[in-house]
Amino acid sequence: MDTTRLLEQMFSPGNLNAATKQVKRNKGCGGVDRLTITATLEKLRQLDNGSNFASLYWMEVTNRLPFWV
Repeated sequence: MDTTRLLEQMFSPGNLNAATKQVKRNKGCGGVDRLTITATLEKLRQLDNGSNFASLYWMEVTNRLPFWV
């Protein structure tokens, strides 16, 4: 299994946008990361502008939640 390819597909802008729209349609709420749909959409807009989503997301989560190794 090529995990790199799988991660690229999971975090592709199209897939993330589709998933976010689905959650919004279902009136879903933030998960363990506590990001609202609005905050997630803003992160996706930054991704569309060339930012690295993984870095943006990771910084957001680690600034909010305790991190244990």
